Amino acid sequence: MKKFLVALVGLIVTTHAVSGNEFGKKTYRNVKILERPSKQQIQKWEQEFEENTSKCPLDKPLYNEGKCVTCDYIGTLSINPWISQYCSKVCPNRKIVTDGIAVENGGHYYCVLKDTPGPEYYFDAGTLSWLKDCPDDKPLYIDGECYSCYKKLIDVTLVRGCEKCPNKNIINGKCYMPCPDDMFLANGHCFACDDTRALPTGIKKDECDKCSNRIQIGQYCYNSECPDDKPVLFEFLGCRACDESNLNVTELSGREKCDSQPIKQ
Repeated sequence: MKKFLVALVGLIVTTHAVSGNEFGKKTYRNVKILERPSKQQIQKWEQEFEENTSKCPLDKPLYNEGKCVTCDYIGTLSINPWISQYCSKVCPNRKIVTDGIAVENGGHYYCVLKDTPGPEYYFDAGTLSWLKDCPDDKPLYIDGECYSCYKKLIDVTLVRGCEKCPNKNIINGKCYMPCPDDMFLANGHCFACDDTRALPTGIKKDECDKCSNRIQIGQYCYNSECPDDKPVLFEFLGCRACDESNLNVTELSGREKCDSQPIKQ
């Protein structure tokens, strides 16, 4: 399988996908301006937020990006600017801070603690977060605590203190901490070797090589041993089921495993 995929390296042209903003955009004299959402859309976001928050336990009442968070959480939480009132409404000890850019021009809103969580903390205007200085033997600062350079992390990018660690990785001028031994780095995060997706590792080929079942093609790391329920390997997408087609990308391998199953059009 690997030999077959290696032969395809020279035939593949990689693309860079950029995720779109959930708010509408228009351009005026090369300045991107966000269109104000409709009243109905804002009400929909409010309803979704309230429904998600209602499922959170009392000790973690604030819903944020798929997780329930305690009001005393030291970290900075990104929040939809159009429903930012929920920051202090749910947690009276928190407030909204902004990056100083108007929402209409792409500015961001963040939900942070109003007061210092302890005498050793200070509010950093650059990162819009509460920080504290960590000792040399524990230089990594994560969510209010200091850790050694060898703490196992899943989110390994933008870790404060990374540059002080001897085991750091510098990729395109950014500092990354190493992933656990059974995972690889892609797009600033750590992923399991058996992940069926095609994941962008950029020029960091040695990360993909950590997994014996994966292969680097272009700037993407692919699982070369797709599972039986997703045997077809697609360019940029990874492993998919036999009945998936018309995906506007090239099939790399695995179609023969579908045992001539009809493809749904």
